[in-house]
Amino acid sequence: MHKLLLPLAVCFCLPNISIAQTNVFPSSGNVGIGTTSPISQLHLSSDSNHSFNLSRSNGTYGFRIYRDALAGNILFQIGTTPTTWETKIKIGEGGGANTKLLLNPNGGNVGIGTTSPISQLHLSSDSNHSFNLSRSNGTYGFRIYRDALGGNILFQIGTTPTTWETKIKIGEGEGTNTKLLLNPDGGNVGIGTSLPSEKLSVNGNVRAQKIIVTQTGWSDYVFEPAYQLRSLTDVERFIKKNRRLPEIPSQKEVEEKGVSIGDNQAMLLKKIEELTLYVIELKKENDGLKQRVEKIERTK
Repeated sequence: MHKLLLPLAVCFCLPNISIAQTNVFPSSGNVGIGTTSPISQLHLSSDSNHSFNLSRSNGTYGFRIYRDALAGNILFQIGTTPTTWETKIKIGEGGGANTKLLLNPNGGNVGIGTTSPISQLHLSSDSNHSFNLSRSNGTYGFRIYRDALGGNILFQIGTTPTTWETKIKIGEGEGTNTKLLLNPDGGNVGIGTSLPSEKLSVNGNVRAQKIIVTQTGWSDYVFEPAYQLRSLTDVERFIKKNRRLPEIPSQKEVEEKGVSIGDNQAMLLKKIEELTLYVIELKKENDGLKQRVEKIERTK
């Protein structure tokens, strides 16, 4: 008789327990834990902070999705023990605004490839790539890149993540980080042109308050006593034949190849200095002729 009373008592108590709980485990439909009105296949509801918690039976390594009932913050947390939760993702910052996504929000830094981040976001890698973004179809790539051997740091953009046509490179070998190079791999830089022919090619106007050109060799040698000045007769003959001054590039040459500012300034100065010598020589001849005329007039 006593053996029958215990099972009967359990049977009578189970309905009362089910009624007191707010869990729903139907044979079909949604499952509710902490709610009798689940709105998804698995719906967890709680007035306390914890919503979903998993950990090993020995109490190490925990995982939870957590909601602060007071502040309205939602966290995804992983920790070596369920009481530490070192690694965190926090969505929302107080008052249930849910407007922020914070990684380890409690004043800590985030490390990718390092367990000792020294900044808010610290990426570390033994390979060349540090930060890489590209479209899912493989076109248009962007990366911040460090050469692990040479110590170079590059900012790169390319039409495909394997070509990186456009580059900004900081540092040139052995981690000196003393240079900023544009497209450093032997290429030229173009502004307004996709086919630069010089280290810097600009297709358009350049405005500057001052341009300083360093030049080796200037035109002071024109005033040296040993300098052989062309006769004006030779200059006239050259002009009639070539329609330009000696040593000055032709219009066709300038249109095809351009003109060097430094070389052109030096050549123009040379012609001015030669012109000055011609004027001095003509002045001497003119003074001599005046003296002869005055002498002739005195003898009359």
